[in-house]
Amino acid sequence: MVGRLRRAVGWFYTQLGSRLSWKGTTGGSFRSSFKEEAQKRYNRRMQEEYEEEMERVMTATFGMIKELWPVT
Repeated sequence: MVGRLRRAVGWFYTQLGSRLSWKGTTGGSFRSSFKEEAQKRYNRRMQEEYEEEMERVMTATFGMIKELWPVT
């Protein structure tokens, strides 16, 4: 749920930022701005996927530790 919200907010700011940065640009800078924004989106998506996977791994790891050494 948190990851989905984070992606939605990130998408919103990416869309807003890209529209503002492209305002008044010409062909070459538009193309480079597009590539830059696409790279930022890709990097953000990879970071979010990494964070979600680390959260999943940590949750599973702590679950196994709790099973092996229950707190009494």
